[in-house]
Amino acid sequence: MFNLFTTPTTITPTKKKLISAKTFQITCSEVLSLPNLDLIYTIVLQREKIKINNFAIGWNAQEKTLYTYIEFYKKRKLSKPNHFDYLTKSPSSYLNPISKQDFLEKCLTTPYAKVYGNLLKNKLVREHFIMKQIEKGVTTPMFFNFNEPEIKRALFNESIKFDRYVKQHQLFLDLTKKKDKPRIISFSKDALKKHATNVLSESAIQLWSKIFDILNNNINPTFRYYKKPQLHLWSKEPNMGKSALLNFIKTTTACYMWPQDNWWDHYENHLYQFILWDEFSLIGKQVEFPNQFLAGDNMRLAMKGNFTLKQDNPLVIMTSNYSLEEHVKKKFSILDQRETSLKALKARIVDIEITESLIGPKFVDWEYIMQKCVIIEQSKKKGAFEVSSF
Repeated sequence: MFNLFTTPTTITPTKKKLISAKTFQITCSEVLSLPNLDLIYTIVLQREKIKINNFAIGWNAQEKTLYTYIEFYKKRKLSKPNHFDYLTKSPSSYLNPISKQDFLEKCLTTPYAKVYGNLLKNKLVREHFIMKQIEKGVTTPMFFNFNEPEIKRALFNESIKFDRYVKQHQLFLDLTKKKDKPRIISFSKDALKKHATNVLSESAIQLWSKIFDILNNNINPTFRYYKKPQLHLWSKEPNMGKSALLNFIKTTTACYMWPQDNWWDHYENHLYQFILWDEFSLIGKQVEFPNQFLAGDNMRLAMKGNFTLKQDNPLVIMTSNYSLEEHVKKKFSILDQRETSLKALKARIVDIEITESLIGPKFVDWEYIMQKCVIIEQSKKKGAFEVSSF
């Protein structure tokens, strides 16, 4: 068992002696289960005149004790030792000032801790401290509650120990890089005709033109209306260029790969230009979920130990080796279910069969053509953009 806090030199309040301070550490004992920390925070805001951005709270499961840090606007004089009993309706006591840094560095050693507002923006707690805690085998808490919680929770997530630190840190860096990626403005059909005439067949160029039209009509997720169709590319034969297209788009702009395990970890609204679903399949999925998602519904996306609310509608590009009819046959054995499901999917998806190779004899030549066809938005400096191709 460990103690969250070292007890600072303090004066126990009595009727004759008052504690006068701006910051307090509150201890609530006999808290047998994890309380609703957000509810406690709300109650404190209603009852006490505190600085909204200076409040932290943590529960020690081993000691069955709740610790709270509060900073008031002005000095408060408190004489009743049970002044804060309303926090958990358990016995409480408080100590006179404890420093912000002292609280944070000790509070972060419990998996049940939250820091509200901008308390951490003073850089008192840096990444090297978190690294040390993970190396010791201490669970890192989920303590962020900022405007962009998803990207900041990626590293500091619940139940991350040292053996998962490298993976989570890489995810954090990947999300940061995606925010800096340029947006695709359009796929140029003129550049396609100019550079692909001697490389690809006429039918392949026509197929690319059709795909470019769909991509250009869905280039901006903000203007995609409800139930605007998604794109499904399929072919019986391998090496036709379906996955190559997804990989090219993924490396060019910010995209989210549809998770095969149904966990939408680190999904962030209004960040991705496209959602890529390689090896599209209905097997192992409740058909209601892809139907809602492909229609562009606002819906809950499951994360490990959490969820997020999807509020955007980027184009979903799917690839597979089967047509929609075949996918439905593999999913359902009853004829009525097949017909109903196929009708719903066809209302949401444009189904395009790839009948010949889209990349031609040499992949390098195809990659060069795509680089010339894609027009992207690049920023020279913050707030200034120019339009260019590769």
